[in-house]
Amino acid sequence: MKHAIIFSSYVPDRDVSHRIGEYYIELIGRYFSDSDIYIGINQGSSDKWRKMIAKSGLRAIVADVPPHLWVNSNVAGFQAALSALRDSNVRYDHYWFGHSKGTTHSTYEEADLLRWVIEKDFWTRRAEIEAECDPLTCGAVPALPMPAESANTSVALYLRSIYNAPYRPIFYIPTYTYFGMGGRSLNIFLEKASKRFFAENILNGPGVSRYFFEGGFSWIADMAGFEPYLLKKETDGRELLIPTCECNPNDFELNQLKVAKMIEAWKADKISYYYNGWGGFLESTRYRNLINTRPS
Repeated sequence: MKHAIIFSSYVPDRDVSHRIGEYYIELIGRYFSDSDIYIGINQGSSDKWRKMIAKSGLRAIVADVPPHLWVNSNVAGFQAALSALRDSNVRYDHYWFGHSKGTTHSTYEEADLLRWVIEKDFWTRRAEIEAECDPLTCGAVPALPMPAESANTSVALYLRSIYNAPYRPIFYIPTYTYFGMGGRSLNIFLEKASKRFFAENILNGPGVSRYFFEGGFSWIADMAGFEPYLLKKETDGRELLIPTCECNPNDFELNQLKVAKMIEAWKADKISYYYNGWGGFLESTRYRNLINTRPS
């Protein structure tokens, strides 16, 4: 099967940033050396980062973010990479979305454990996805899913304005902005989405959050009726610390169970499905009845 990486990057001219950039080059090369890598490079990235990509041996298609699309987050890099993918007229069976998380941190070690968790729960799962996720019917594949805090009405309205699809989004978040998509679910979007999406600044135009790709973009698959696939979890005691709260991004197993039940409710009625956030949907009688059973 043909896989492609959609990678948003911001690697400023700092030693720690270049070291983390090298980590991602090595990571992608380890698992996807046979795949095309569409790399969006945000404004402010160093020339050294471009040279590192050129010397990496990766099958990289580099797309610089135009100045008018600059956003202080991974959004602009994803837009640039997706524009390059759309213009290439090449399509794939599976897509993997990731970004250069940690390149603005003060030390390499600051996000080391998080990178390890994401590698374990996402980048290493190629064989599982090929075996379990039919690219013709599979939608989003969130690495570390959790319920969105609210219904994010502005994001849903924006998605509807650029993509005419019949169903409601499920309102899960691919925590830390790592997720996959089945080929058909993204390929249809590339063909049918408004050109506005690729041309306008997400914050200055529709005014959605700088976290749009963490909580919004992957919903295009739900809206077209493609069912999400939840990756199998493996715990070994090396997870991140989990503060106590209703929905914590690092409570991976419980959040996945909650999202599994949201998916079940959505599958029962994709048109009228309603989610109003932690304080409503997650506390509803219907949801409590669902949560008492393990997902099938």
